[in-house]
Amino acid sequence: MQPHVKRAMMLLIIAIIGFIFVRSLIVPATFGQYGWYRGDSVNDNRNFEIGYAGSITCGEENCHKPIYTIWVDSGIKQ
Repeated sequence: MQPHVKRAMMLLIIAIIGFIFVRSLIVPATFGQYGWYRGDSVNDNRNFEIGYAGSITCGEENCHKPIYTIWVDSGIKQ
């Protein structure tokens, strides 16, 4: 085998080994547990605070005042 081919093969092998090593440090242990995402993200999402403040708050702050007024006047339960 030619020396330049040996050097190229050696560099390729070193690059592959380096990639595998760096990937093992970066990728979380729970990646792929439930599919193509991090398994711990299920618990992280479950622990987020709920941001819904209620329909009355949204109508009082004038962000959706016209729609809120129509909804209240329609007689649909709140």
